[in-house]
Amino acid sequence: MLSHPILWIPSHIWFNFLSRRMQAIFQVQHRLYTLSPPNYGILTGLLTYLLQSVLYTPTMVSSYVNESLALLRFREVVDRFGMFFLHDLDLSREVCLPAVLRADDLGVLKALGVKLVKKKTHRSLDSDVPTEAYPLGEAPSWADVESCIRDQPWTLMRPWLWSDNLGLLNQAACQLFKQFTTHIWTCLNARWCTNEDPIRPESLHDAIESWTLTKVHARIKSVSFIACNATLLGNIPGRRVLSFAERRALYFPASSDDLVGYWKLLSTRPGYIAEYQEICADLTEDEISDLDSDLGTLLSQCQCLPLSIRVTEIGSNAQQVIWKVQKQDILVLTNPSFYKLVRVSGTSRHSSTRAPPAHAPKKSLQVSLLEQSGVSRNVARKAVNWSRTLQKEAHEKTRRSGKAKNRRVPPQRKKVPVPPEHESGGDDDGDEDDDEDGENEEADNEEGASDLDSGDDNGDEIYV
Repeated sequence: MLSHPILWIPSHIWFNFLSRRMQAIFQVQHRLYTLSPPNYGILTGLLTYLLQSVLYTPTMVSSYVNESLALLRFREVVDRFGMFFLHDLDLSREVCLPAVLRADDLGVLKALGVKLVKKKTHRSLDSDVPTEAYPLGEAPSWADVESCIRDQPWTLMRPWLWSDNLGLLNQAACQLFKQFTTHIWTCLNARWCTNEDPIRPESLHDAIESWTLTKVHARIKSVSFIACNATLLGNIPGRRVLSFAERRALYFPASSDDLVGYWKLLSTRPGYIAEYQEICADLTEDEISDLDSDLGTLLSQCQCLPLSIRVTEIGSNAQQVIWKVQKQDILVLTNPSFYKLVRVSGTSRHSSTRAPPAHAPKKSLQVSLLEQSGVSRNVARKAVNWSRTLQKEAHEKTRRSGKAKNRRVPPQRKKVPVPPEHESGGDDDGDEDDDEDGENEEADNEEGASDLDSGDDNGDEIYV
């Protein structure tokens, strides 16, 4: 070693080694995202530094990453061996890496850009308070359920546990379920799988476990979990979908007449659908009913299943597929029987009230400005109201069309005094008084005309 020898390595070996090293870091990070440990930010920063170190030496390193490297004696190990490995990293333990800090502090969260949101006040109902048994409360809204299943499904879903009663089911149903598991996973393109080894369960326990949330998330590179509203209580928008037990008819059809695509391939030997139909051909109706019931029970024990489509609705362009992809993700349906909730409510826990406007109302501002100039509050309010009334009338006048503005205004009705005869209500004394009454009427008319000319209004008036 004193002569400083040079070790020549073929390029394909060296770059293959670097590629496998980066792939291992990616897999560890993917697993950490599933586990979500308390020091997830510290471990993520450390893995990011190691990933950058594969190709070059990072120049800008965060303080919490430098602290973790110092605790791991990174510099001493690299100076002695020329490379660094996380020998103490064990993802199966609660504390994955004992040497570093076990929880992210506020400095780490701030460096990662995590927004620290203040806790919002919730309703004082006990069913709305999150607990360990009900992380979103006993009655979260459907929007909260969908959001949690999409972002962190392991928070809302209970872990899967094996039941010894499953071993007492029909052996034909158990064998068909194992074959179903193998063939459905085989239909998934290998490019979506993190491991190229096929899934071939040797026992019923392994078959059901392959459909757990953890196994599906670790198996598929990019997966999007979908919430299922089947069998849930409460106010749920939209139509109800089939439960996992009811999907027995979807995955085990009695006839293959309407099957197309990959469903058609599985209905021919050696597909599991063909095996199921051949077994049913030799059974009675009661035996077929028992077999279907056991298959439904096995499907109901699965935490996840692919969002498969076999029956195309009329007028729909949806293809009959086993695995559905959307926005670069494989869609996987989750089993609502594993949700940690009692029912679904119609209101959201995360609903917030609208913030008040930044400026004061204009009317209040005008009154306040007048008060500050020395005007009393009562006078200021009246002045503002009068000014706003005039502005409103002027605004309405400007909005009228030219035709409306030039419309002829009807004349006002004039006031005419009541004749004296209407006031006294005199009676006729006979034919002899007709001439005298006529003369008096003419005199009264002349006097009434003079009163109109002079503008005097002394008597009672009527409008004509």
